[in-house]
Amino acid sequence: MAVIELDTGPAPAATTHPPVRLSRPAGLVAAVLLLFALGGAAPITPVMWRPLGSIPLATDGTVTMTGDRIVTISDGDLTRKVSVWQADGPRRLWTATTAMTEPGADVVVLSGARVVVAGDTVLVWRPDYRTAALDLNTGRLRFVARARVETAAPGVGVTRESVFRPGSEYDQQSGDAGPLYFAEDGRAYREPPLSSALIGVDLNDGRELWRLPLRGLGLTSAVRDGLLVLSADRIQVVDPATGRVLRERASGGAWADVFDDVVVVQEEQRTVGYDIATLTPRWTSPVRLLSDTITGARCDGVLCRRDRDAVKVIDPVTNTTVWQTGREVSLRREGAVVIEYDSLTQRPLRLNDARTGRTIEDLRGWQTVSVLTGGDPLLSRVEPGARRMSFAVVRAGRIQPLGYAGSIVRDCRAADGLAVCRTDESVELFAYR
Repeated sequence: MAVIELDTGPAPAATTHPPVRLSRPAGLVAAVLLLFALGGAAPITPVMWRPLGSIPLATDGTVTMTGDRIVTISDGDLTRKVSVWQADGPRRLWTATTAMTEPGADVVVLSGARVVVAGDTVLVWRPDYRTAALDLNTGRLRFVARARVETAAPGVGVTRESVFRPGSEYDQQSGDAGPLYFAEDGRAYREPPLSSALIGVDLNDGRELWRLPLRGLGLTSAVRDGLLVLSADRIQVVDPATGRVLRERASGGAWADVFDDVVVVQEEQRTVGYDIATLTPRWTSPVRLLSDTITGARCDGVLCRRDRDAVKVIDPVTNTTVWQTGREVSLRREGAVVIEYDSLTQRPLRLNDARTGRTIEDLRGWQTVSVLTGGDPLLSRVEPGARRMSFAVVRAGRIQPLGYAGSIVRDCRAADGLAVCRTDESVELFAYR
């Protein structure tokens, strides 16, 4: 299940001189007027793109941003060093080290670590499948959970405990093909779990708040009034603070995604769109809408049906085709627009209206589009000579140039007028208007 931040434009130009006071001599007034006539008081152009500095971080490190804070993770053999920085400077606020357990021989170890910021809590998903929770303001270790902890609501996380059939363990030495299912400790199985428990966790101290037993694997996604839970035999909406079931329906599935007020559930032989407010079906289709092609093309935040010649965008409310585009492209929705990009090269192609598919801007002159957490898409490209990069935002249907970086960066993310980009040895920070 898909569980699934910029400004409003340049500030007005600064005034070019202090106001002329009535008590000053007339000659001074005349001099000022003459200066205007000769063009000596041209307005100052506001700075659209301003470098803030860099943070050392190796290629295998991890970075994320929240407001004006930057969180980095540096890898060690069995440790992860977590640092939080104030963006303008940048200035390091604190550094903490979290140690990992030695994984067993039958554990599939992940490379690197992932960090999620939930309010004032930093959740570090470690390669040993445990989660370290740190205080965002001080770096104090709050707790270490034995499994992944995801965010569910302010101050509340969720984790799982799964039960697999004895004898269904996967032998890593065999190399056998087929789907794999992973337990919370990283052990692999050839069958999905028989049952699981969804557990609410207090992010302040790791205390268990509630427990919800489920058949099969429980998948979750945040919805407007709670937490949507999909299991093998039912759909439920629960209160993330208490675990109380607000509403449920005896119809489960293996995969789902939420589109505004509709949850689209992939069952074994059909796809169903349910109204989230009532969990009643709006439509049923025998076609597996959520299937993908072998090319790696994907749809994020958009419901798609793929055929031999096109990618069709489906209205999740009515299950009707609203527009379509070329076959070997990927789509990603960002608010009211959909970014269309090449599935193989990942280069942006077009910016489309999410409702109609109408092309708002041709993006083929740009090389990358940023990963956003809401707001206007940030575009970048390497300029001729490969010594600097230019940046722009798409705002109100137009490409607005921002400025240049004097070095080559990649993997940019943007939110609230702050951009974070990577190099092989550092994180480069930029402010923009």
